Formats: sequence, C-alpha cells, structure tokens
Amino acid sequence: MLCYLNDEAGADNVQDLLLQSQNNQCDLYMNLVNLAEIYYTIQRHEGLERASEVLAIIENFPMKLEIVNKELALLAANLKAKFPIALADCFCAATASKYSASVVTGDPEFEKLEEQISIMWLPKKS
Repeated sequence: MLCYLNDEAGADNVQDLLLQSQNNQCDLYMNLVNLAEIYYTIQRHEGLERASEVLAIIENFPMKLEIVNKELALLAANLKAKFPIALADCFCAATASKYSASVVTGDPEFEKLEEQISIMWLPKKS
C-alpha cells in the first residue's frame, strides 16, 4: 500500500488491484495492525496531518478492513513462532491465509513464507 501511496515501484500493480476490487473482480483485505503500521510510518516521516489524510484515503479504498480478533492473533502468533519475521508482517500473512488470498508485497522478508502463503511479488524499488 505504501508503494501505491508514494507512487513507487509496484504502484501500478496496486492500482490495478484496487480497480479490480472496485469492479468486484477480486477482494482485497487489510487488517488493523497493518493499517496502524501505515499510519505511524507516514506520521513519523510526513506528520500527523498527512497520516490523517492517508487514513481517509485508505478508508475509501474498495478493501475490507479486518478486525484483529483472537483467531487472527493466534494465526499471526503461530507464524511468528516459526519464522523470524516482523509481527506486523505475520498479521499480514495471517490475514491472507484466513481468506486464501495472496500477500501483495515487494518486501523480501516474505520470502521466508513462500511455502506457507501465496505471494504476488511487486517490483523492487529501483
């Protein structure tokens, strides 16, 4: 999502997915842990006002925001126990797993999960 918001490598891929979701051709999901991660990252680098603007933009995307309940927390915890990756990334992977969806990312940290979840790889930053 950050690559799309910052118009970086992979932004076109994310835009295509958003359009597909808007046309009911696919479902997109984001959990609230990852939403918080985007919010604090933008706030840290660009300020509270920009973070609030981005939050409003994301809330209008054709995407389902997944509440973090016990089921999702335990799925993420199981991944964290087995793989040395960030907890927020485990929540992303757990959300994808729950819905039999693909993680859309360019983050090489997810390579550790390629046998666990489906991954749609975005181009790397140049």
